[in-house]
Amino acid sequence: MIAHAAQPAAAPGLDADAPPTPHVLIADDEPTIRFAVRACLEAEGHHVIEAEDGAACLERVHQDHPNVLLLDLSMPGMTGHDVLAALADAAAHGEPTPAVVVLTAHGSPAVQRQAFRAGVYAVLDKPVLPVVLRVVVRNAYESWLVRHSPA
Repeated sequence: MIAHAAQPAAAPGLDADAPPTPHVLIADDEPTIRFAVRACLEAEGHHVIEAEDGAACLERVHQDHPNVLLLDLSMPGMTGHDVLAALADAAAHGEPTPAVVVLTAHGSPAVQRQAFRAGVYAVLDKPVLPVVLRVVVRNAYESWLVRHSPA
C-alpha cells in the first residue's frame, strides 16, 4: 500500500547546482532490506548510502546531505520516530533536511497519519515493489527540488 502527501508540480527554473539524480540514504536495521533497496536504486543510477540505525542515520544526514531518506520506523535504539523528531527540529532551525519516505512493515492508517504529521513525503509498506520504490523516490526527489529551488 502506498500513501503519500500531495505531489508538487514540476518546478521550472530549478537550481543548476541540484544533483541530476537523487542522493538517497537508506536507514534500516535489516541488512537484506538495505541491500535490496540499494540494488534497486543504484540500477537507476542513484547515489545510495546506508545507515543501520537512527543515530547513524542522523550522522549521515548531517555529513552527506541526502535529498531523499528511506526510513524504517522500527529500529532498535534511536527509532525512525526519533529521527523524524530530530529532523523536524533541524528544519525548524533552518537546516536542510531530506524528503523522507517511510518504509514500514506496520503501515496502519494511524502510522500513516503520524508520519504525515511529522512531514513525511510517503509511507510504503514492506515489502515494496521495485517499480513503486523507484517512482516514489523520484517523486520525493522532485518534491525536495521544489522545496530547495530559488524563489
